[in-house]
Amino acid sequence: MRQISSMWDFPVMDGVDFQDANRVHPLMQKRVERLIREFAKDPNIRKVILFGSSLEFRCNSASDIDLYIEKYDSDKKLIDFTRDRL
Repeated sequence: MRQISSMWDFPVMDGVDFQDANRVHPLMQKRVERLIREFAKDPNIRKVILFGSSLEFRCNSASDIDLYIEKYDSDKKLIDFTRDRL
């Protein structure tokens, strides 16, 4: 596993304010911040881990966001975050 001290240190975009935002590529910081806010609404989410190009210089505007999501109750579905956007 990669130690946080060996990760990139990116500039943080204006208006972005979440823990370790400097570890996320600037192109993804606002998207990740929105995801963090949405995930906080689901009490079944135990842990979310961001990995992949969003944490590296190779990130670009076409990059996806790779997430590992761990739930307290594995049988329970996550909240439908798209519901509010329809």
